[in-house]
Amino acid sequence: MEKMLIIDSHSLAHRAYHALKDTNLRTKDGLPTSAVYGVATMILRLLEDEQPAYLVVAEDLGKTFRHEVYAEYKGTRKELDADLLAQFPYIKEFYESMGAVVLGVDGYEADDVIGTMARAAREAGIPVCIVTGDQDAFQLIDDGVCVYYTRRGITDLVRATPDYLQKKYGLTPRQWADFKALKGDPSDNIPGIPGIGEKTAVKLLNDFGSLDALLASPEKIENERLRKLLVDHRAEAQRWRELVTIKRDVPLPLAPAGCRFHFDAPRLADFFRKLEFRSLLVRVAGQEAKAPANTAEVKVGPVLMPEARLLAGDDLPAFFEGSDREPVALQFLAAEASWQRGEVLGVAFSKAGDQHGYLPLGSGAPSWPEPLVRWLADPEAQKLAFDGKTQMVLADHYGYAWDGLAFDALIAAYLVSGGRWQLTLENTAQTLLGVELPPLQDAKGKKREILNLPTDWAEDALAGAGTSRTAALLKLHPVLRAEIGQAGVEELFYEVEMPLVRILFAMEKAGVKVSPEQLATLKANYARWIKELETEIYRLAGEEFNISSPKQLGVILFERLGLPAGKRTKTGYSTDAEVLEELVDKHPLVEKVLAYRGLVKLNSTYVEALLGLAQPPGYLIHTTFNQAVTATGRLSSTDPNLQNIPVRTPEGREIRRCFIPRSADTVFLSADYSQIELRILAHFAADEKLLAAYRSEEDIHRRTAAEIFNVPPDQVSPELRDQAKAVNFGIIYGISGFGLAKGVGVSRKEAEAFINAYFARYQGVKSYLEESIAAARETGYVSTIMNRRRYLPDLKARNFQRRSFAERMARNTPIQGSAADLIKLAMVRVDARLRREKLPATMLLQVHDELLLEVERAALPETEKVLREEMERAFDLRVPLVVEMKSGDNWGDL
Repeated sequence: MEKMLIIDSHSLAHRAYHALKDTNLRTKDGLPTSAVYGVATMILRLLEDEQPAYLVVAEDLGKTFRHEVYAEYKGTRKELDADLLAQFPYIKEFYESMGAVVLGVDGYEADDVIGTMARAAREAGIPVCIVTGDQDAFQLIDDGVCVYYTRRGITDLVRATPDYLQKKYGLTPRQWADFKALKGDPSDNIPGIPGIGEKTAVKLLNDFGSLDALLASPEKIENERLRKLLVDHRAEAQRWRELVTIKRDVPLPLAPAGCRFHFDAPRLADFFRKLEFRSLLVRVAGQEAKAPANTAEVKVGPVLMPEARLLAGDDLPAFFEGSDREPVALQFLAAEASWQRGEVLGVAFSKAGDQHGYLPLGSGAPSWPEPLVRWLADPEAQKLAFDGKTQMVLADHYGYAWDGLAFDALIAAYLVSGGRWQLTLENTAQTLLGVELPPLQDAKGKKREILNLPTDWAEDALAGAGTSRTAALLKLHPVLRAEIGQAGVEELFYEVEMPLVRILFAMEKAGVKVSPEQLATLKANYARWIKELETEIYRLAGEEFNISSPKQLGVILFERLGLPAGKRTKTGYSTDAEVLEELVDKHPLVEKVLAYRGLVKLNSTYVEALLGLAQPPGYLIHTTFNQAVTATGRLSSTDPNLQNIPVRTPEGREIRRCFIPRSADTVFLSADYSQIELRILAHFAADEKLLAAYRSEEDIHRRTAAEIFNVPPDQVSPELRDQAKAVNFGIIYGISGFGLAKGVGVSRKEAEAFINAYFARYQGVKSYLEESIAAARETGYVSTIMNRRRYLPDLKARNFQRRSFAERMARNTPIQGSAADLIKLAMVRVDARLRREKLPATMLLQVHDELLLEVERAALPETEKVLREEMERAFDLRVPLVVEMKSGDNWGDL
């Protein structure tokens, strides 16, 4: 049957904006477009899947009758981001361009338009699908009316039917408005009945059937507290239900018959051109060609679909011939790719001369063809890859070596993009080549990642998916090389980042050993500590409750104990760390809750996770170092994150003590740059006082305290030194008087006086920071000591918050990014020296400014000497680089 699709415009716009906010999509003129792009992507996919005969887009036009009933309706909603607000007209233009009917009625919400149109369509015999991110629409579900609910992002849609609602919530669509009236809806600032949460509301409705039946017979409620709540709040319950009930009798200007959908491909193509959506333009280009030729010719980059042949093992020697002179692009196609599991289905190749091939390897193949194995291991055979380290990991899963990485396009794109586009091969090819790569979709049309493919895909589909990407790699190679030269990052790319790929692979493969016995003991200790804290929290609260529930904790803190409530969230009182830290001095319960949260997080994130990952025989933990993720150039660690284990808390040190050397003959050695970011600040600022302090090896925090508090250095108290330390590091991050006051426990006025005194004494630092922001505003980017760039378009933003954040990044990125450059350069130097001198030492971890190695005890003095020399000579700064060495029999006791 012909169906109608009804779209909740503002709801989808919000979902799309927040899902793609970090992509920072903009036109060349600076117009933000991420929300428009997300909405368009989602709707085009829905049109392909649903093929609707009728299409209606419902929009909000302003205040409604609900605001007259309840003045505070939606009163807690934050002001819309300026970027999202700017995109609403273009989102409406998108819908109109493709031929949809856009409807809004004064005095009513989009929900009411949706409810009325859905009723009218069903009366006309037309099935309806509603697309929204608002659960209020669940009350409209009926025979012939379903809801596509966007749970998160722009791809995670669930088809909500009466069965779905019953299984997920234990409710019928007719009970949904009653349910919201009882429990409330923080997103609309509807309080609900105090003390009634989701579970209680569901139970009451299951027992009584409806809110009316419940209010008619409160004496049947066994729980005295609930009975009193419903009697006392009867009028409010009925009022809230009126607000959450969707109207179905709105005076609409159109009947369903007037909402027939005729896809206007030429007009939509013009719209996509205007907003520079090249990939979406490709999707409608074919349909536009079939339409009347009343618009300009479609000019889009071609879809890259090379002709590929299936290769066998015997074909490989001829295909690889000449790869010692001209690189071959390769791409493993895999079902999974991690240190825990890797499953290769095949490998695609491209080489000069428009030659492309695909070698099927089969899921779980026990061995690969010998010519492939030999070529992969050959360091003279030049290879192009996108994310070469993952290619090495996949080969290693099968026991094969992978060498000869000549160019990693991911690392190159990371250096030249400066945050201007998402670092996928598809986006990089689109941005730099103007070509589209065919979307990877399974038989059901679901998008797949190149390293997350179904194991049962046909070989021709895998061959097409793989060779389109290796062909793109081959075309990107000269373009990225030119971009690297233009950006002035040749040394950073060829001498630091590229050698680091192999080093990080070796570190990940080596892994770090943990003691399962110590972890098991620690798990038992954590369980005991958590239980003790639970008991104490319940005692202080006067009742038991779910400590991990922000809503229940908020009731305890702000209603039962009467503590001053701070900010609110969509679900009620905020109980985040910032709020609780403000309340620590108000009641002992707060400190216990913070301690409880910390223990629970450490237990789940590390103790239990490490126990699950530590498997015999070696009990090794293999983290993954991400080289192309952070905006500053720092490495990050995932699966598990070994960079974030706390070092300053007793609980964190207990976890670190579980990391041990592989044998009694080896020991851990840590080499940590001392105050690297402050030294880089001194180098950039060339402030004479700061330079003199470091050159004379003074205690920089004591020296700063003496300068800003105007006391002799020998009279600086520990308290003054701590305050000076906070100022020293805070200056790098653009700390405000408010932030410093909160951090060191002084008044805002005192904190601002500290900052002003600092800049009065260190004029060079003040000038440098001001000039950095001014230069970045002029060029659009900031650079590190090795020319790594970060683009900051928001430096010219009209929105104060966004502009202020960009200014902080302009201050911080050159310093933190330069520290990242130096530690990476040091890693390359240390690795080369250790291999050259054949020292029995293995680099295991990098934790920002620190390297952790495992060394044979007898070679410890010589290894310390090598690390000190290579790290302290890594770069010639205006001040000396200093490395602090520590060693020990576990990571916690160095």
